[in-house]
Order: sequence, then structure tokens, then C-alpha cells
Amino acid sequence: YGHRGITRFDWWALGLALTSLVLWWYTQEPLSAVIILIIVELMAFAPTFRKSYHLPHQETIWLYLTSGLSYALALLALEQNAVVNWLYQVVLVTLNFSLIGWLFIRRRQRAKMTV
Repeated sequence: YGHRGITRFDWWALGLALTSLVLWWYTQEPLSAVIILIIVELMAFAPTFRKSYHLPHQETIWLYLTSGLSYALALLALEQNAVVNWLYQVVLVTLNFSLIGWLFIRRRQRAKMTV
């Protein structure tokens, strides 16, 4: 249904993500581009982790599970073992499964608070 509680943190994350894209355009180097893309992805996930802290039941675990598994399968399909090829997928697998763990922990904590 959407969440309209846009905070100053969300605006900072967006601004830093846009700044990272400009830096990527400027470097034009594959590994630098991947590292900057990872930074952007971390900033994009940060508001999700923040929202999941306060409202853990509004995030769908199934979505992050299927996403994490798809990136894990993409890792297995790689033909060249270069850092540029696998680093981004490893970060995405880690982020998705970390969020799943975070959701389980927060849901359990919230359930204990209501008892």
C-alpha cells in the first residue's frame, strides 16, 4: 500500500545514491562501477531495513527469499571467475538474506512485546 513516512535519512540515501551514479559516470572503470553500484544498493536497502525495524510485518519474506535465491543461482551460472562478475551478486545475496534474518528477529521481538 505504500508508506509515506519519508524521512531526512531517506533523502540523504537518495542524494548519496545519485552522487554515486555521477562518480561512476566519471570513472568509467568496471570495478569502480561495481563498487559504486554496491554503495548505491546499500543506500537503497537502508530505508528498507529502517522500515523493517518499525514495521516488520509489512515486508514480505517470500519476496526477499526468491530474490536472494535468484542471485545465488546467478552466481552458480557465472562462467568467468572475475571479481567484477561475482561481487555484486554476492552483496545482493547477503543483503536479501540479511533482511530475512532481520525480519525474523524483529517479528519475534514484536511478538514478545505484545505478550
